Amino acid sequence: MPTHALVHFPNIDTTSINALRDDYDPYKDLIDVHITVVFPVAVERGALESHISEILAGWSPFTIHLKGLHLSFDQWLFLTVEDGNDKLIHLFEAMYTGLLAQHRRHDIEYIPHIGVGYFGMDEYDLTVQSVAPLNESRYNEGITKAEAANLDFETQIDRLTLVEIDDQFTKTTIVREFGL
Repeated sequence: MPTHALVHFPNIDTTSINALRDDYDPYKDLIDVHITVVFPVAVERGALESHISEILAGWSPFTIHLKGLHLSFDQWLFLTVEDGNDKLIHLFEAMYTGLLAQHRRHDIEYIPHIGVGYFGMDEYDLTVQSVAPLNESRYNEGITKAEAANLDFETQIDRLTLVEIDDQFTKTTIVREFGL
């Protein structure tokens, strides 16, 4: 069964983010700059589309402000959501009901973000559930560049995109867009 994720592709100038991703994000070629709302999950596509449509029926577009950097527990540098964070968390929680309830990871806090780069000592593998130690020199270089880039964006969450991820996690395909 194919793996799908639900993401928001923000309507912002991604040049500065992609400059960082070119150096630090091992998945820069897998998917464009995005905020994940449903993490990769293998469920039947039709049922997933129905679930997403049902949840989004009660939502309207809202504005978010992306600003601030955060190092995650698994050594990813995030560009975080400063304003609108609570709404994204609420949307995330709503998605992980019904069909997706069993796929919700309660051991990991959901932090709405754009991934800027990975700074672990080991190569990152989406399919492995281990955490590598921080590569401090690489991280110090990356955080300095990220801070200098003054990443500060405002955008609307007005649509979400369902993407399909191939079995090797090397390619994504846009399946469907959902408006809020």
